[in-house]
Amino acid sequence: MTTPPNLPHDGPGPGARVPYWCDPHPADTDLLPRDGRRHLGVLEQVVRRQWDPTTTRPTPEVIAAIDRLAALPGPIATQIAQALTGGLWVGHGSVPGLDHLAHLAGQPVGPGAAVTWDAIPGVTVWQSRTVAVGTGAHVSASLVDHEIGHVMERLRGAAQTPEWDTIMFRCRPLLRVERWQDPHEWWAEAWAMVITRQFGWLHRTLSEHEPVTAIVVSYYVRHYGLEV
Repeated sequence: MTTPPNLPHDGPGPGARVPYWCDPHPADTDLLPRDGRRHLGVLEQVVRRQWDPTTTRPTPEVIAAIDRLAALPGPIATQIAQALTGGLWVGHGSVPGLDHLAHLAGQPVGPGAAVTWDAIPGVTVWQSRTVAVGTGAHVSASLVDHEIGHVMERLRGAAQTPEWDTIMFRCRPLLRVERWQDPHEWWAEAWAMVITRQFGWLHRTLSEHEPVTAIVVSYYVRHYGLEV
């Protein structure tokens, strides 16, 4: 597995890491107390905890993100570890404060957009095979699972298939959040809802339409073996 550019995994010491990242506990360490450093198995090849453990204790949001990564099924975690050669960065704050994304500070999230990256807590940069998960306001059922969903979708181009086009045709009239009208965004968000088993949230997001909710859940179960 390739580590992030200019960030050697076996470098001379923590001081050489720019930006700094925190090592996990050994794999046989008890899970308590929850401090965001539980060992994540194969994901440790790519996860970068972006805080200094000697001076900083991660927030509950950050600890929860690490715990969610620990809950990923083994095959999913392996695919993520193989895909994210640019790293999976987890830390506090918005996107410009994570990894090498400071250049996004003050920049709009898209052409003509009023919202800047300073207000966005998570991003998937597929060109560099990088995911950054921070903290802050968002509309997702699970921010870290949403970003993982983007990676899983990209690996197969799943949001561009005729099957997903058909599902989007059924979902669009029911989706009240404008962002979810985008097939890639809805794929990632529906993934987050299903893998975290937040079926009530999914049902409400789809205007409480039970048949379409069942179609969406069935899609992820059939293609990815997610447990419901």
